[in-house]
Amino acid sequence: MFRMAPSLFRTSENKIRLGLEFFLETVKLQKSTLVQRPTLLMFSMKERVIPRYRVFQLITSKKLMKKDPKFYDMMCLTEHHFLEKYVSRFTENVEELLMAYKGHRLDLGEEYECFLENLLSIFDLIGIENVWSNWWHSYFYLYCCLDENDACIMSEET
Repeated sequence: MFRMAPSLFRTSENKIRLGLEFFLETVKLQKSTLVQRPTLLMFSMKERVIPRYRVFQLITSKKLMKKDPKFYDMMCLTEHHFLEKYVSRFTENVEELLMAYKGHRLDLGEEYECFLENLLSIFDLIGIENVWSNWWHSYFYLYCCLDENDACIMSEET
C-alpha cells in the first residue's frame, strides 16, 4: 500500500484506522481494493468520502442507474464532474441527491418517528403550519435553502 502511495505515510494512524473501518465495514469494499487503491484512505472523510457515500446509497437504493456505480470511481472524480455525473443528471432526484451530498439529509433510522413527533410539536408551538421538502414525511415538509456557508436555512412556506 505504502509503495503505491508514499504520501500515505503523512496520514495519521487514526485517520487510516477510521478509513479502513469505514471502507471495509460500511462501504463493504474488498481489502484488495484498498490495497490496490490506497489513496482512498487519504481523502477527507467529512468533506469527500461520507457525502459521496450518501449519494452512492441513494443512487443504488433508488436504482437510478442501470448498473450500480463503482464507489472508487465516484471518489476519484473532481467535484464538478461528480456533481455532473451523479447528481445533476437525475432531474427528478436532484434536490434529494444534492442535499445528501451537502450533508443536510436526515438519516435517523429508528429515531425518525420520535424525532418527527418532537419536531412537529415544536412547530405547533411556534406556529409553523406548512414546511416544505419532498423526502421527509407526507404531512411534514421542510423548506431548506443553503446559505453562502452551506448551512441549511429554514423558512415558512405557505
